[in-house]
Amino acid sequence: EKLCAHIHLPLQSGSNHVLKSMKRGYSGEHYLDLVEKLRRVDPDVAITSDMIVGFPGETERDFELTLGVIKKIEFDNIYSFKYSDREGTLASAMEPKVPFQERAARLQTLQNLQKGITLNKNRKLVGQRIEVLVEGRSKRGNELTGRTGSNKVVNFDCESELLGDLVQVRIENAYANSLKGEFV
Repeated sequence: EKLCAHIHLPLQSGSNHVLKSMKRGYSGEHYLDLVEKLRRVDPDVAITSDMIVGFPGETERDFELTLGVIKKIEFDNIYSFKYSDREGTLASAMEPKVPFQERAARLQTLQNLQKGITLNKNRKLVGQRIEVLVEGRSKRGNELTGRTGSNKVVNFDCESELLGDLVQVRIENAYANSLKGEFV
């Protein structure tokens, strides 16, 4: 009952070889065990993560392992990036470098995979009534926007200014980056 409905648990890579190169101090198996423990306590817990593709020395096999972990865990969302050298870091001196075009292609593949997973998870919420914390006006300005307890963005029509209020919203449509609802 004290577990947050949303956990951000950075992984970075699904490859133990890459994780070791990054000096992360954990393995993919350890990470999967943590996710399994969380889901045993709450099967609906939303899990997001960070991923880096194209870290120096990352092979195609390493990248495939990362995609496999994403498919297995089915994250609610991922914040993903392609590796770039930062002056003064250990990684900037590591070789071999993954070519820029390959890093960009890997990032696109990873993001497309995650977009499909996120969309499927969001579609399961259509028809449900969900509590939303109102954050303000949406980017369009004609709707309110807020977040669910699992950190999903919900946009909905409402005449009132309810900034900071918890409201009930019935989810009507699902998209890869947000949900559309009706104020109840």
